[in-house]
Amino acid sequence: MMMGDRIREVRNKRGWTLDDLAEASALSKGFLSDLENNKRDIGAGNLLLIADALAVSLDYLVRGVVIKTKLFTFERKQ
Repeated sequence: MMMGDRIREVRNKRGWTLDDLAEASALSKGFLSDLENNKRDIGAGNLLLIADALAVSLDYLVRGVVIKTKLFTFERKQ
């Protein structure tokens, strides 16, 4: 399964349309459609927008695996 297939799979499991994902990720419907059909490459920034919108990890979208181990915790000082 390719990354576009995983994005479509998660979107469908959430009951979302491409319009819903486009709104949640601030990316165009056309771009997302091309991505889901594996016709387009994606940069890290846009992939992060999609992962955040769908509430899935980058690891899952890129590699198809769920990582449950947390190696490091970073705290941001304010």
